[in-house]
Amino acid sequence: MNTLRLKVILSIILVVSGVFLGLSFTKNSDSSGTNTFLLDFGDYNIKGGTASEGSNASEALVGMCTELGYPITYDGDGSVKTINGLPGAGDKRSWNLYVLNESSAWEKYSGNPSEYKLNEGSASWGLCAEGRTPTPMVDASGYSFYNLGVAKRIVCLAPSCTETVCALGGEDLIVGTDRYSNYPATIAAKRAAGIIAETGSYTTPSMEKILQLNPDLVIGISSQYSHTQMIQKLRAVGINGVVTGDGESLQTVYDNTYMVGVAMGIPDKATQITEKLKEQVEQTRTFVSSTTERPYIMVSLSTDKAPWVAGVNTYISDIYSKSGAYNAFDGSVNVHINKDKTIDGWKQANPESIVESNPQIILVISQYESTQQNYDFIMANLPEEWKSTDAYKNDKIYMVCGSAADLMQRPSTRLAQATELVGRIFHEDSFPDKIAIPKFFGNEYANYLTYSKTL
Repeated sequence: MNTLRLKVILSIILVVSGVFLGLSFTKNSDSSGTNTFLLDFGDYNIKGGTASEGSNASEALVGMCTELGYPITYDGDGSVKTINGLPGAGDKRSWNLYVLNESSAWEKYSGNPSEYKLNEGSASWGLCAEGRTPTPMVDASGYSFYNLGVAKRIVCLAPSCTETVCALGGEDLIVGTDRYSNYPATIAAKRAAGIIAETGSYTTPSMEKILQLNPDLVIGISSQYSHTQMIQKLRAVGINGVVTGDGESLQTVYDNTYMVGVAMGIPDKATQITEKLKEQVEQTRTFVSSTTERPYIMVSLSTDKAPWVAGVNTYISDIYSKSGAYNAFDGSVNVHINKDKTIDGWKQANPESIVESNPQIILVISQYESTQQNYDFIMANLPEEWKSTDAYKNDKIYMVCGSAADLMQRPSTRLAQATELVGRIFHEDSFPDKIAIPKFFGNEYANYLTYSKTL
């Protein structure tokens, strides 16, 4: 019996038994990668493997370092001082053992590492600063993304997942996507030609279509409950899946990129791309750090009187901090509003809050084509509240269209491009080439980039 037919039969059995619809959103205690043991030097420099049966955390550390040729030194109390010479002089990080708590998050182990048996769960020796924890080991559903093998057939349930797989060099491995995945452009072209299958909408993926594709890895996002449920069901019939984080910050996007690469079986590539993204974001931050001006910015999904805007704890808001601006709806930094007026997440702003927060720059994520006629139309039809802002008075309202609009909203591997683009809007003169950003732009946005044009 072939693998695909077996999976279909198993899924039917689950439906009949009632298990199919009854799977809960909980950590899978039998997940692949259980008892995984990691050595985390920071910055995604991670060595890992599966611990020997019955070994404790101290024994596993010695065994791994012996195999890798890494010397270990100890302090007088027996705690680990250095591994392979790290931390060096002046480095305030220290080595500690971390274990997964009930919420599947890292927690510093307070006992003796030689007493922690690795058959109790996965663990990581991490080189971390005070208050920090190692790189995540489990996805947003509490499932380990280590030791899943090398993916050869991938299904992506969201555009951000598709972009991440492609950035990691896996475009040719994709056999199915949601209908909205459109970057790179070759993805949409392949779907139109039937080379890549459509697996449903962003919110309603089709189990039947996914099973027909016989994937060995399915990737979704935690903000869509349907993705989490779908991946739980697929795991039940033997198909690997990972649920990426919501992407409310740049750090979560870095972690998602690393997670997807490890799940694909290419950890070295995952580290390389993740570090490259961080370097490109840091390049923009370095340029804009030379100016003390920090304008207040509003990113809106329309020019409605009460539009949906990006508040704090959103991907695009975190980009502001790296590109030299403040979120106009963050009461902790905007002197015009109180802290209790802070908008958290993507929310609808009332007209009064736009007047009160007084953004100095406004980016409108538009569904229109990037043309002078369309830009003139939206400017001529702005609500009066918008016209009271410094952004309107100083001609600092931008219309972002097409692929550029997508990258502003999708927490994916184009984050460095979004950061450079926004940084240039805020502080054009801070960049050596002083490329000017027009008041409206779309699919050609890469023409205005230098440092993050490619990975």
